[in-house]
Amino acid sequence: ILMSGQIAVYKIARGFQLSHFIGLIFSFAWWLHPAFWNGATEGLYPEALAGTFILWSFYFHLTKKNQYGFLFAFAAFLCKEDVGIT
Repeated sequence: ILMSGQIAVYKIARGFQLSHFIGLIFSFAWWLHPAFWNGATEGLYPEALAGTFILWSFYFHLTKKNQYGFLFAFAAFLCKEDVGIT
């Protein structure tokens, strides 16, 4: 689930009509981010999952698939109650 955030970042970059290379750069930046690695290697914490769900929610809202966007936003809210505030 955590690694699917890379796909969401790539698709968001392509949705803004950036090149494939820039989309790959952004997806690897997500993958190499220290906060992502701390959440992925220190155990499975709800906060680590929330970022991926927020990315997918953002992608689906950009592509006007609001049902899926709300579903992933709700999944992010289920991860941690503070996600709705941030």
